[in-house]
Amino acid sequence: MENLVGLAQRYIVGPHREAKTWDELNAILWQRCLEYARRVPQGSTQSILERWEHEKKFLRPLPARPFDCCKVALVTSNKVSCVTFETCRYSVPVHYANRSLQVRAYWDRIDIYAGQEKIASHPRCYERNREILDLDHYLELLHEKPGALEQAKPFRMAQLPAVYHQFRAEMQAQGRSDREFIEVLMLHRTYSVAQVSAALEQALAKRTACYTAVEQLLGA
Repeated sequence: MENLVGLAQRYIVGPHREAKTWDELNAILWQRCLEYARRVPQGSTQSILERWEHEKKFLRPLPARPFDCCKVALVTSNKVSCVTFETCRYSVPVHYANRSLQVRAYWDRIDIYAGQEKIASHPRCYERNREILDLDHYLELLHEKPGALEQAKPFRMAQLPAVYHQFRAEMQAQGRSDREFIEVLMLHRTYSVAQVSAALEQALAKRTACYTAVEQLLGA
């Protein structure tokens, strides 16, 4: 095992290997693995990849169901709809506040379950004492109390495209309430951010800053 670590450091990881995302890093490492596998070791007439193709015929097949490689923890959500895992707080939908839930912590994400139902998923945070809040989890509560939207932490933390704030400002200029803007945000449950953003831009261009216009543009 120690020799394999050194080999991987020399041939696979290498010095100064950087990437902006995990997916990009994995793609780089996969390519390096393939390059190494095509090498012909000293004293052999076949590449590592060719030897592997021959050897794997004698190995047992993988299980039909892959191993769920995660750390499982039983947690209780608090009154503000968050669960704590390793000092970080992750949100769940508001109707799951004060509930016994299960966290499945993978290397790249945190999945949260109520029984067998997955109710939330977040990118895993390795910093300490951070809050990872999904605005969508709080929309029903904010719809009941739209006056709280401006100061709501999930809204302030959400990295919405600029067109959302422009659209909200135009709605306010037309005397429309934040309750209607929250209904626009709920469209994310059916459409992507890119689709909703495009519809908002079209609605602004037509000076029809309202939920009905956005819904019609998305359904067109």
